[in-house]
Amino acid sequence: MQNFYKKTNNEGLQGIFRIGDSDQKGSFGFNFRLSYIIDSETKLNVSSGISYFKGFNDIDISNHKATFLDLPIHLNVSLSETWFIIASLRFSYLAKFEREDIYIDFDPPRDTNILDEVVHRFFYIPKLGAGVTLFQKIDLELTYNYSFSNLAAVDIPDVVSSTPTTYKNDFLQLSIIYNDLGSLFIKIIS
Repeated sequence: MQNFYKKTNNEGLQGIFRIGDSDQKGSFGFNFRLSYIIDSETKLNVSSGISYFKGFNDIDISNHKATFLDLPIHLNVSLSETWFIIASLRFSYLAKFEREDIYIDFDPPRDTNILDEVVHRFFYIPKLGAGVTLFQKIDLELTYNYSFSNLAAVDIPDVVSSTPTTYKNDFLQLSIIYNDLGSLFIKIIS
């Protein structure tokens, strides 16, 4: 999974606070999916997992790294034998948020843990998409994710600018799902 996050309120920064490319952000994650077949055309999926985020912050001239605990809930509705549509809501909790100074060595060094500066730590992201079943046990899914609220708003008081940094995501997600992990475990045990 590759997500691209964008800042929502500090694109107009000038001078020293405009170092680097503010669009250098990305994440990846891993999920374990449990499925419940409602009927022959509908499947409910719960996919607990973890996501990692890294991006350059123009305001405090450092890299920000975050760890999110995710719980997406998907409803897959079949359109044909192989194609299905996806409606989902992903709940996420920001568990870790750190800063890494890369251009300036501050004396004294700044705190690396900035989780206390985050305004929002729990959020949800709706997503819609489509999928196709390949080789009977592998699904390929393409979904569009959009957060209505900011993922994290960071207001760090030791910076000259009083503008907080906010992150919001709006991304396409490509997922490859292996649907027969249960039988794989049974073969290993027996």
